[in-house]
Amino acid sequence: MDDDARELHVTDPNGTCADRMTVVFRTIDNQSSNTDIAPSIAMIVHPQGVRLDLEGLRVELEQLAQRHPFRSTASVHHTSWGADGAAAVFLLSVGGQVAGSVITDGLKRIGRAIVQARNRPAEPRPITEAEATSWATVMLANRFEGIKTADLKVREVTLAESTATVALRSPDDSGYRVGLELVDGLIVLGEISRTYPDQSG
Repeated sequence: MDDDARELHVTDPNGTCADRMTVVFRTIDNQSSNTDIAPSIAMIVHPQGVRLDLEGLRVELEQLAQRHPFRSTASVHHTSWGADGAAAVFLLSVGGQVAGSVITDGLKRIGRAIVQARNRPAEPRPITEAEATSWATVMLANRFEGIKTADLKVREVTLAESTATVALRSPDDSGYRVGLELVDGLIVLGEISRTYPDQSG
């Protein structure tokens, strides 16, 4: 069966309720050095009442590794401090080069399978500056251990209809750039790159 036609099992009426699902996909040289060999790719989806099949999502995401060695973790964070909410986070590190288009196409299919269960029509729309900043900081906080969103300083936001680029800097003077794409008005894809203090740019 063609992969695009295959039914995805990523939602479950008895599954996990989450306000936000974030995926971060890294391609690294090997597990020992853990060095990125390409920009990280991330996705944010807001299920809005659709319950997630965490095991089904894990299986679908790991298939994007395309037989390369990988490491994956999945977690759910629940907060009840004033407003009540939960976030599901999937982190994947793949040893070897996987085409970015393979990852982004796969993430789009998974994201669309979730939002279609919401029975809400796709409505392409522009990204606002507030959304771009929020999504970029969430992606960075999940990608880089130890980063707190409050510590990130936004240096520049460039908007272009359903895409945006956000440049940020952290207290150690590292620079971050997140390229965003809003798919169908409901799914956020991001490409994350970092420059260190001793690098130009």
